[in-house]
Amino acid sequence: MLTDAEWARLTAGRIAANARKATYSCELEPGHPGPHMSLAQSYGEHDTWIRWADGARELVDLALCPSSVILADDLADDPEPCLLFDGHPGNHSYDRGAAPDDGGSPSPEIQRGMDGVPGE
Repeated sequence: MLTDAEWARLTAGRIAANARKATYSCELEPGHPGPHMSLAQSYGEHDTWIRWADGARELVDLALCPSSVILADDLADDPEPCLLFDGHPGNHSYDRGAAPDDGGSPSPEIQRGMDGVPGE
């Protein structure tokens, strides 16, 4: 969950593309190395992701995966963009199923947020 303070940060002064979700799950390929990641907000030129591991989490701004750009010449061969960030581990999102990593949900302690305030 996102805290009210985190959501305010994600929507302050910018046009935000995504609605707030009740919960966030890891969007990386199952068995991936490193921390879990879930998209929190899209702004066009970059996205803000929730990154969590080992009892801590943070919001990080990351560039779009280069495979997120679809050129007119690519539409016949590869009509889907990658929905992940630049340098993501594992396959592009279009090369695998859309199911999130079942083991990637943050613990209730982490879900409360970095400041310990429960999100909605």
